Order: sequence, then C-alpha cells, then structure tokens
Amino acid sequence: MTDIRILSCPQCGFPRIRDVGNGLYQCDDCGTHFDKNDNIVQTNEEWFCGLSTEEKAKVLNDLYWDFDYKGRLYYNFETTEKSYERWLKQPHTFE
Repeated sequence: MTDIRILSCPQCGFPRIRDVGNGLYQCDDCGTHFDKNDNIVQTNEEWFCGLSTEEKAKVLNDLYWDFDYKGRLYYNFETTEKSYERWLKQPHTFE
C-alpha cells in the first residue's frame, strides 16, 4: 500500500503526495518528485527523456556493459528489463 502524505507539492501546490520509495515523494497532479525536505529531485527516467537519441544510445550501452560487468544480468532478458526499470526509478545523480 502506498503512503499518502497530506502536504502540498513544492512545484504546483497540489495536496495529494505519494511516497514512491527511495526517500522520494511524487505529486499526484504534476508528477514532480521531491525529497523529505521538499527539494525537487529528477529521476533517471526524467533525465534520460531529455537526452538526444545519440546520448540515449550511449547511456544504454554504458548501462548494459556496467550491469553485465558486475555479473548481475547474465544475458537474461527478464533480469535486464527489471534492472533498467529499477535504474530509471532511482534519483539521478549528476556526475
């Protein structure tokens, strides 16, 4: 069951907020992600969507080799899909 905080979104002021895990909350209206201190946070998916086609291809290639090198995927499509899904939901860290 998803926890709903009775607070306002720091972006749009909408009063229904969901706990989406990883210390993040999401506005039910505008979709903004933010932390417990109301700092707006971008997920990897939101960051990824802003990339060019060429940049997306490079990121996907880097992720594939990173996951494979760590021995987590073993070329298993189902595991690969779940690994990408988990990565997309994580807060994006700018490096």
